[in-house]
Amino acid sequence: MCVLSTMQSCIHDFLCGAKRKRGPGKFVDLFCGIGGASTGAVAAGYEVVLAVDSWDEGIAAHARNHCKTVHLCLKLPSTRPLPLPSEGEHWHLHGSPPCTKLSIANQERVTHDRDEALDLVRWYLDFALASTATTWSMEQVATPKVIALLESYRALGAPHRTRIAFDVFDFYEHGVPQHRRRLIAGSPELVARLRRAPRVHRCVRDVIRNPRGTHVRHYMRYANPRVVGVVDGKTKYSYSYYGDDDCCYPVTGPSHVIIAGHALRWAWPGTGKKFELFLPEEAAALQCFPTGYALPVNPRQAMRGVGNALPPVIMTQLLMEKARDVSPSLRRLPGPIGSLSSY
Repeated sequence: MCVLSTMQSCIHDFLCGAKRKRGPGKFVDLFCGIGGASTGAVAAGYEVVLAVDSWDEGIAAHARNHCKTVHLCLKLPSTRPLPLPSEGEHWHLHGSPPCTKLSIANQERVTHDRDEALDLVRWYLDFALASTATTWSMEQVATPKVIALLESYRALGAPHRTRIAFDVFDFYEHGVPQHRRRLIAGSPELVARLRRAPRVHRCVRDVIRNPRGTHVRHYMRYANPRVVGVVDGKTKYSYSYYGDDDCCYPVTGPSHVIIAGHALRWAWPGTGKKFELFLPEEAAALQCFPTGYALPVNPRQAMRGVGNALPPVIMTQLLMEKARDVSPSLRRLPGPIGSLSSY
């Protein structure tokens, strides 16, 4: 276990202003990554007091942006007690257990890894419900195994059935310029708050001042495999192949979803011009991080952190009690333009 700290003022403290009023409570971020949830909590007025992750580069980036937070680099579940707020304090607990092994692509492919990842989600749910947190939340992929697990906590006779709610949200409806669908579980009042939040649509140009292309294209060259036969005992597949001008979204609309393993591309359909890879800072803007947010130095690790992050504006909307406070926070967080569009 290592504890990271720094005496240098962090960029997020500077952006939010040194005279910010004391927040409505404390915030604990488990599986914190580079800090998407924590950044949204700060925008909602919370004080991030603890961040935990086993990814050393992610926790280091979190520490550079949230320098007053206690940072623990360790694998969860922990063999030792975590320094959580005291009983009776007002605090929120959030967790984003790793979801890669629970994705649709891995639902039935690697059973052992999938079950191990599901056990980690179960551990977090039990930890959150047994904690003294005033409210809690979890982000996860909306796959059948995860939904079935959550439904078991909501079943008739389950001990905590009244303390948990969940729903699947398209983050595009909440100010994130991507059709990013994720499951949010947590305290019923918070899930209900996100359901009631005003619908705000933003496009790529709203968060990136000078797009380097007219369109955004994802990394895929082919998709939709279908079995066409078996030859010498091996299954043969047929694929739908994409051309350079296929799968391109204009910058006047939402982008493709950012993922951790592959960068998006800038594209110019009909021109024959080669794609250009997104920079990590551009991906961070699409994920609604504030301008100047310190990312991991290695570009691949930076893309990993951005792709796995909860967009900060989602956590802000979960925690803000008054809906009218949400729109100003949406304008403030991305930085480059801050304008809102509805189309």
